[in-house]
Formats: sequence, structure tokens, C-alpha cells
Amino acid sequence: MDTLPVPSIYALPNELLEAICAAGQQGRGPHLPHFKPEWSLSHVSRCFRHALLGAPTLWTSVEAVLNVEGSVEISKLYLERSQACQIWAFLEVLEDSDLDRELVLVERFSIFLPHVHRMWRLQIQLDKFRPLIFDPLRNLSAPNLLHLEVLNLQSNAASRNPIELFFAGAPKLGAFIMKNLDILPPTPPWTASLAHLNLWGGQDGNMHDVTQLIAQCPLLTELALDMRRLVRREHRLHIPSLKSLQITIFAQEMEGYLLLILDLFDTPALLNMTVEGSHGDQILELFNSRSLPSAIFPALASLSFINTSCQCEKNFPNWGTPAVPPIQLFPSLSSLTVVNQCYTTPLIRGLFGPSSQPWPNLKHFSVSCGQDTLEAVSNALRIAVHRRGSRVLPKFRISPALWSFEDWRRMDADIEMGGPDSSVFSTFH
Repeated sequence: MDTLPVPSIYALPNELLEAICAAGQQGRGPHLPHFKPEWSLSHVSRCFRHALLGAPTLWTSVEAVLNVEGSVEISKLYLERSQACQIWAFLEVLEDSDLDRELVLVERFSIFLPHVHRMWRLQIQLDKFRPLIFDPLRNLSAPNLLHLEVLNLQSNAASRNPIELFFAGAPKLGAFIMKNLDILPPTPPWTASLAHLNLWGGQDGNMHDVTQLIAQCPLLTELALDMRRLVRREHRLHIPSLKSLQITIFAQEMEGYLLLILDLFDTPALLNMTVEGSHGDQILELFNSRSLPSAIFPALASLSFINTSCQCEKNFPNWGTPAVPPIQLFPSLSSLTVVNQCYTTPLIRGLFGPSSQPWPNLKHFSVSCGQDTLEAVSNALRIAVHRRGSRVLPKFRISPALWSFEDWRRMDADIEMGGPDSSVFSTFH
């Protein structure tokens, strides 16, 4: 058994291993007439221990709660047994009221610093801003780091200062996720290799620093950005390589707000965009605008508008409809999604009603709404189907609540259940 290669041992089911060991024990002679399962399990444990200790690749996922000494001690074993292999490290500090433990946490964190050069993925999650933990990372290099996350679970801006990370270099870094933390100029050199950037919270409302940071990412293809801060027209984002964009905006009524936000982006190659926090009247205003002063989305194929809940329609029930589908704004759009948006009904009437103009490239329309608007949204969809005439409608993908509200199977239309769920799109929380 000891000579079997690791993959062979690791692939055998427990029942078979127990049977093999049982046969071995029983074949030793009459002095073991009655086999005991615990003997075989002990023998299997020894075999596994030998195999596991001789396979450093099995020890390459290192997780540690720095508040817990035992967790750190176990992580030290992983660091030792992984030998020279590249590792994935998740380091966490839980909420702790003992302020005197700060230096203890820093000391435990320092155990992992000599292994930074082996890390391909590093995630640091803190209960609050702890500058002493970040300080040692400033002048380190991370030659194999591909993915970096630094998360501060406390959103209080008054309790944090800018952080500086890996100024000695991280040339392979492709993804950087930061929450409730700030990085101010000068930007670290590794931004030049970033393809994925997620900035949530932080920056103290300073979009100027955000635009400077993004400007240093020439290879950026995916961007998730918290826009719930003061923005001005001069904060334009020129990102020629960007393919996917997720933004979160203030979930409140401001005339022209969504227009202002989208007009900041110069992203000619953008394919997918999700806006979280939008309102239906803002979408109607956007679609009625025909064009934006500066923004252009010639390649955009998928557009989603997400909200958690909204009472606008209850307070202000009457609103207009789009004059024409926004073909000039989004000429390549093939998929449109609206989740929990107010004024979904007039939006449907404007896009697919009897008097609406055709939208030739739109293939899918996904919709999910609250209980209070189920009947109105369902009626709007049904009218669109019955009065479509010779027009070709997109496939309607509706939420389970809407599906159960009508017998859609009897309608001569391309409708399927399984509409969008807002939790799927909410990637920032």
C-alpha cells in the first residue's frame, strides 16, 4: 500500500480501502480471527498520512483567522508542507473588542510575509481598517500573484487612510478587488497588468483618484465600480479595452442622473453592462434621450438594470413611455434585463406595444418585478404578445412569480420561466 502513487490512493473510495485492509489483517494468521474495523481504519490512516505528507500540492490552500492562535498554527503546517508550491492564502481578522491585540495580529500576519513570493492568490479580509497589517506589504514583491483582494468590512470613511501594496512589483497580477479602502496616487506599478478591477466603497467620494487609477490600467477588460459618490462631467473614463462593466449608483431620484453617469464612459468595445440602483423613470429618460453628449456604446450586446425595491410607482403612478427604442444609443443590443424597476409597465408598452417601432437586434427581454406590480406587468406582456401583428418579439424570460400569474403556455409566443433574480447581479455586497 505504501508504494502506491498518491493519485491512486486518493481516488479509492473509503469502503474499498477498508476492505483491502481487512483482507490484509485477516491473512496474517489465525491469531486475528475476528477483524475489527478500527484496525483497518488505523492502517488506512497511516497510509494516508504517508501519502498526504509526501504530496505538497495538497497543502496549497491556506486559510487563517488571525484572532485564533490555533488557526494560525495550523496554517504554519500548511506553509511548511506545501514546500515550494504556489499557494492560495485567505487571511481574516474577525471583530475583536480587545484593542491590545493589534500587535499580536500584526505578529501573526508577519508569519505569512516570507511566503508572499509563492502566493498566486491572496485575500485579506479585516473587521476594520488596520494600517499596521498593511504597512509591511508596501515594499514587498509578489512575482507569482494573479489575484488580490483586500476587504475592509467597516465602511466608516473616517477610520481609514490610503494603503500601499507591493510597490516592489506584482507583474502577473490580473485581478484586484478592494472594498472600503483607498489607494491614492502614485499608483503601484502592477496596475499595468490588471484585466479585472473591482472598487467598492472607499476613495472618500473622490472620483478624480478613481479615474487616475483606471487610467493606469491599459489592459482592463472587466470593471466593477461603485459610483455612489460625487461625479462630474470631467471625470470621464476612457477604457478602450473594456468588455464588461458593473456599476452601482445612488438608488434615489435625480433628474438626469443616469444620463450623467453613463455619459462618463468612453468604452467602444463594451459588450455587457449592469447598472445597480437604477429607477424605471431614469431608464425611460435614458431611452428617450436618443443620444448622449459624449458616451458611445456601439458594441453593447447586454444591458441590465437592477434594484432591490422601489416605491416610486406607488407614489407617482403616471409616467410616459419611450418614444422609440434606443437604437441610436445601443445599436447592437440583443439582451435587455430589468429587475425590480419602477415603471416597468410603461417601459414594456413603449418597447413592445402595438405602436412601438421594431427593435431588430433585440433577442431576449428578461423581467422580474415586485408583488405589487405583477398584474400590471403581466397585462403589458400579454398585450404585447396578442397585438404584435407581423412584428417579431424577443424571447421573454420572466420570473417565477410572473409565470404563475398567467397561463403563458397557451399563448403563441416565445416565453420561458426563470427570470432574473436581483441577488445574482448584486456582486458588490
